[in-house]
Amino acid sequence: MTRALYLIALVPPEEIRIDIKLFKEEMKSRFGAAHALKLPAHITLQMPFWMERDNEIILKEQLHALADAQKPFPVQLDGFGCFAPCVIFVGVANPAPIVMLHSQLQQTFPSELFVKGHEQHAEIHPHLTIATRDLDKKDFPMAWEVFRSRHYAASFIAQDFSLFKHNGKIWETAQTFCFGKPG
Repeated sequence: MTRALYLIALVPPEEIRIDIKLFKEEMKSRFGAAHALKLPAHITLQMPFWMERDNEIILKEQLHALADAQKPFPVQLDGFGCFAPCVIFVGVANPAPIVMLHSQLQQTFPSELFVKGHEQHAEIHPHLTIATRDLDKKDFPMAWEVFRSRHYAASFIAQDFSLFKHNGKIWETAQTFCFGKPG
């Protein structure tokens, strides 16, 4: 059996993805931090996890069932935050519905799908990353100074979530799961 790396996330609409990408590009040009550009703007629901590729069909069935039972909900983005010493992000003002969805996701997954058990139960702090592990610790204070007082606000209705799969070089959308049963 072969393993693959997966991630489950809420992906905002295009206009917000463009805004977030501009912040990420600014981080790259000003501070050399480009790692966050490897994925489109997203709010993580399930941190990256390894799974046997043969289990992907089971995972997708579980995700369909979860999405079918989910109702759309508003997401409000407001300002910037950080996890010192290398992560800067756009904050989520109303994280409760996302944390609840994450909790439902955790209850949905059969634990045997996960290669590493700790990947399943990690807590989340909903946000959209603009700089991460490649932001040099010495540059972090200056980068945080640039963003900490900057204003940014946007909102959207979360209507689906996506399963991403790493192809060895980049993350690709494996499938998007719409909330509520169609029709």
